[in-house]
Amino acid sequence: MAALLGRWERGGWATHDRLAACFGATLAAASFGLLLVSLADRTEDVVFQVIMIGAIVAGYAWCRRRISMAG
Repeated sequence: MAALLGRWERGGWATHDRLAACFGATLAAASFGLLLVSLADRTEDVVFQVIMIGAIVAGYAWCRRRISMAG
């Protein structure tokens, strides 16, 4: 995966492209974590994981807006 991303990046990625790649990887890991904690049948862990996914999405939106404002 690192080699593939390195090859794509040679063409020149903008800041928002890198942010989207990081967000996708983070969201995939958080979603997998949600799957794992949901199998354990512990409601408080599932709620915490959902809150964390919401924070990840909110953080992405905040960073995206700052990048757009910066130009």
